[in-house]
Amino acid sequence: MAPAPLGALASSTSHRLTAKSVALGAAAVSARTISFALASSAAAASTSDTVPAWREHAALVMGFVSIACWVTVYTPQLLENYRNKSAEGLSTAFVLIWLAGDALNWLGAFLQGLLWTQIALAGYYVFCDIALLWQAWYYTKYYLNGLPIQRHPLAHGTVVPGSNGHTETTPLLHNNNQPGASTITNASAISISRRPSKKQQFLLWGTAIGFVTAVGVISFFMLKPKGPHQSPPDVELPSPDGPSAGIPKHEWRWDAQIYGWASAFLYLASRIPQIIKNRKTYCEGLSMALFVFALLGNSTYVASIMLKSLDPDYLLENASWLVGSLGVVFLDFVVLAQFVKYAPEREKIRLQVEAAAEAEAQAQAHLSGRSVPV
Repeated sequence: MAPAPLGALASSTSHRLTAKSVALGAAAVSARTISFALASSAAAASTSDTVPAWREHAALVMGFVSIACWVTVYTPQLLENYRNKSAEGLSTAFVLIWLAGDALNWLGAFLQGLLWTQIALAGYYVFCDIALLWQAWYYTKYYLNGLPIQRHPLAHGTVVPGSNGHTETTPLLHNNNQPGASTITNASAISISRRPSKKQQFLLWGTAIGFVTAVGVISFFMLKPKGPHQSPPDVELPSPDGPSAGIPKHEWRWDAQIYGWASAFLYLASRIPQIIKNRKTYCEGLSMALFVFALLGNSTYVASIMLKSLDPDYLLENASWLVGSLGVVFLDFVVLAQFVKYAPEREKIRLQVEAAAEAEAQAQAHLSGRSVPV
C-alpha cells in the first residue's frame, strides 16, 4: 500500500486529537448539569457543521475551570461546620433542594449512559450534599452551642458544659433593643469566637484559588491547538466518540430538556431559603467561599456554552441551562451582597461576645477568689 500523503496524515492526526478533546470537554462542561451533554452537540451541529478551533479550545478550558470550581465549592463550608461544630448558618432546605438537583443529574447520567467521568463527578456532588446534611444532623444531635453534650451513663439527662442553661434558641445577648438580637443564637456566638485567623483564611483561599488556576492553566496548554503559526483548524461536531455520538442533526432532545429545566428550577429555588435565613443570622456560620466558587462555576459554565455558538436555535435548545446558571449567578450575587451588608452587624456582635466572655471570666474569678489581669 502506498504511504498516505503528509497532508492526509496531518489531517487524520488533527481529527483524532480534536475528537479526543471534544469528548473530554463534553465530560467536563456537562458535569454539573449532566443532561447538557445530550443537547449541546446536537444543537451545535444543527447551527453549524464546524466551530473555529480557538473557540472550541476556549470552551473546553472554561468547562474544566467550571469543574474545578465545583470540586472546590463544598470544602470551605464543610470546614466551617467542622470548626464551629455547628451547621446553623446553612439552611437545611437549601442543601435538600440542592441535593435534589444533583440527584436528578446523577440519575440522568445513569439513564443516558454517559461517560464514567460524568457519572463519577455527579456522584461526588451528591456525596458532598449528603455530607453537609450529615453534619447538620450530627452537630444538632451531639452538640449544643458548639460544645459536646455530656450524657450521664446511668441517666437519660444531659449536661452541657458551658451552656449556663441556655438553649439553641436563646438569644446571644439579652438585649432586646438590638435589631435582630433575638435571632442570633449562642451557636452563632461560638462561630464568632472560632473564626479562623487571617493566616488560616489566606491558606484556605490561596489553596482553592491556586487549584482552580492550575486546572485552567493545565487545560489551556494540554488542549491548545498544535502549530502556533498555523491558522486554527475547524472542529467537527459532534465528536464520534463523545457522549452524544450518533445523535442526528436537528434533533430536539426532549429528555435533555426535561432534565435541564427541572434541574434549573431546583438550583434556582435552592438559594431562596438561604437568602431568607441570612436575614436572621447575618450570614454567620456561612462560608463566603461556597458562593464565590459557585458563582465562578456557573459563570464559566455559561461561558463554555456561549463560546460554542451564538446562533438563536442553539441558544434556544440550551435555554434551560443558560436560565438556570445565570439565574443562580444573580442569586449568588445577592448572597454575597448580604455578606457585605451584614458585616458591620457581625463585627458588632463579635465585640459584644468578647465583652461578655471577659465579663464572665471576671465573675468566675471573683467567685473563686482570684483576680484576672486586665
